[in-house]
Amino acid sequence: MLSSAERDADNAVALVLPTKKIVPSDPSRPTVTASVGEAEQAPHAHMEKEYYDTGALKRVVPLVGGEKHGVEYSYYPNGALKKEVPYVQGQREGEARFYSLLGNVKKLSTFVADVKQGLARTYFKHGELKTEGNYEQGERHGELRRFYRNGKLKAISPFVMGKEHGVRHTYYDSGMLKSRITYQHGIREGEFMEFFASGQVKRKGTYHLGKLHGVCTLFWPQGGRKEEATYRLNKLHGAFYSYYSQGQLAHESLYQDDALTGVSKDFAFEGHIIHEVSYKKGVRQGREKYYHANGMLMLSTMYRLGKRDGEELYADNTGKVLFTVVYAQGKPVSGKRMDGKAIGQNELRAWAYSRLLPRPYREQGFN
Repeated sequence: MLSSAERDADNAVALVLPTKKIVPSDPSRPTVTASVGEAEQAPHAHMEKEYYDTGALKRVVPLVGGEKHGVEYSYYPNGALKKEVPYVQGQREGEARFYSLLGNVKKLSTFVADVKQGLARTYFKHGELKTEGNYEQGERHGELRRFYRNGKLKAISPFVMGKEHGVRHTYYDSGMLKSRITYQHGIREGEFMEFFASGQVKRKGTYHLGKLHGVCTLFWPQGGRKEEATYRLNKLHGAFYSYYSQGQLAHESLYQDDALTGVSKDFAFEGHIIHEVSYKKGVRQGREKYYHANGMLMLSTMYRLGKRDGEELYADNTGKVLFTVVYAQGKPVSGKRMDGKAIGQNELRAWAYSRLLPRPYREQGFN
């Protein structure tokens, strides 16, 4: 006894098979008819069926002369239709449909002589349009449009024979522009801009060979620069600056091949320097200093190969030294207070200068 899926498949195949004679371009191949009535009588025409291990119908393939000819149907294990693909003399021809388990179309593709050609669409699982674009000779060609579930436009991407080429625009679901990025032959190249939902510029810069190259600027939501960095093929290379939301310089440093080099400085909101440290190939090397709000030295320590090594001193805002600690390869080995008394080993092990820094400095992550 046939299942409902088998009966539907047989009936559907009978309806969609063409009834005219098809003469192949190759004269050595026989002329065949695709009429089901004739196909059932033809010695070289039959329906090939494939089943799951459970016995459920998996696939129905119409064959004429050993070639797929008609609509091939595939099913999920529960019997729901999975896809329907039309064939003519072994080649996909016409609109192919793919379905979700819910029964909604999830993809539509058009074929000409077994090659994608023309309109193609994809859908979310509940049937809302997800993407829409065209193919030319099997390659994506023209505008590809992406959509949010609510139907609002999400992105427009131009393609030329399978490669993104031109300016891609993306959008918030409010309709506001989210980004604008230029592509050349599938690779990001040239200027780009990103925007907040308010319309304010969020980030801008340039790409070269698909990588960040040149000056890239990040902005605060209310406007004004937040960060400005120089890149060389995706690596930080050159000056880096960060700014407070009201425009004051907060940090400056220098990079070479993605590694910090030279003196890095941090500034208070009011403009005075609060911290500076030297780097060599990304490793702290040389003197590191912290400053009080009045500009007086608060803390000074020496680094060698990324570890504290040498004398570290802590002073009050009048310049008076309160204590010193001597380090060797990152470990405190001796110390003394301003009154000349030595600091014991237990106290040395407990020293963590981040604990001694005033609260505002600790909150900014200086440790």
